[in-house]
Amino acid sequence: MIQISVPIYRDIPCDLLPSLVQLSSRPGIRLRTYTNDSLISRVRNRMFSDFVNDEAASHLVTFDCDCIFTSQDFENLLSHCDSGLDVVVGAVPTKCDNPYFVYRLVKPMVQDGPLLELTHVGDFMLLSRQAALRLVDKFPDLEYRENKSGERRWAVFQPMLSKQPHGIEYMDETWSFSERLRQAGCRLWLDTRIQLGHLGKKTYYKTK
Repeated sequence: MIQISVPIYRDIPCDLLPSLVQLSSRPGIRLRTYTNDSLISRVRNRMFSDFVNDEAASHLVTFDCDCIFTSQDFENLLSHCDSGLDVVVGAVPTKCDNPYFVYRLVKPMVQDGPLLELTHVGDFMLLSRQAALRLVDKFPDLEYRENKSGERRWAVFQPMLSKQPHGIEYMDETWSFSERLRQAGCRLWLDTRIQLGHLGKKTYYKTK
């Protein structure tokens, strides 16, 4: 079973709704939305933890509600479920007049067909259970309990400071998550076939 987790701060955008309806009707997929929490790192920790706590789920797919994708983009992402890869993502363009992608490639560059290996990932992510459990085992000090339910949680998206060659760098929740994954021995991949849009005043696409 594949768990799809989507954080939604206010309402579901009309542009995304048809995709969510289509995904929720597919066999072998469980769609979960997370609402009414403005602290995104806490929401992402809940999504990750619910996935780890559900032993029936083999993979976690996450994307923000302003991420626009086609059924083919989703199929391309799911095509890696049986590959044994730890993490695969699609690149989300920035919201600006000349959209660009924000990610870092490993050096020297590693390419395997449409896949490029990354040091840090962003949204529209496929995470395997083996990678999630490796992360939990590597960082036992990040485990905590939900205040009301007492459920086990892991703060793997907690922003962190990281020592880089150019100095100390502040990392947001997704880049901190990536850093911990790599420290746990996981490899992160970008599928270049996936062409995503980013919803703002309009839907932004990278065209060049």
